[in-house]
Amino acid sequence: MPHLMHDEFIPAAGTDTVNGCGNEVVGTRMSEHVPAVAAFLDGLVSGEWQPMEPHYRDDVIFQGTVPRWYFAIEGRQNVIEQMGGWFPFSGELSDLQVMENGEGAVVEFERRWLRPSDSSAAGNETVGVRQAHIFLFDEEGRIREQHGHCAGIWDNATFEEIEQAHATV
Repeated sequence: MPHLMHDEFIPAAGTDTVNGCGNEVVGTRMSEHVPAVAAFLDGLVSGEWQPMEPHYRDDVIFQGTVPRWYFAIEGRQNVIEQMGGWFPFSGELSDLQVMENGEGAVVEFERRWLRPSDSSAAGNETVGVRQAHIFLFDEEGRIREQHGHCAGIWDNATFEEIEQAHATV
């Protein structure tokens, strides 16, 4: 099973101005991944999820585990809407690990993005997540199941606290 670490990925130049946020866009060598995983990584970077449509089966099942909650949804459009709800803006990936085989893939990452503030006085804030997604493919390489595990949305102070706590690891 190929296992690609984050340092094997190449940043792509560019800035996205979705909703005026000015998020940095970071890309990867998508050709190194099965098409469904490449499209998922592209969605994480771009915040655009409709290109995932051909990679999901009509009856795809998504199971989400988030802090203090679990849910399941069914159907291609529902899963695309869920991804768009979690990642509506372009973002930057780090600590990216991709493990693939013919039956599925595991994608683990940290993603940060600039989220517009609820208050115009507060300005925008950088937030991020750590997530792992498990994909199971059908015989045509489309996603039949996706399991997303999220540690919650963190602010910069939380990221700094985590980095300081693990500086010796």
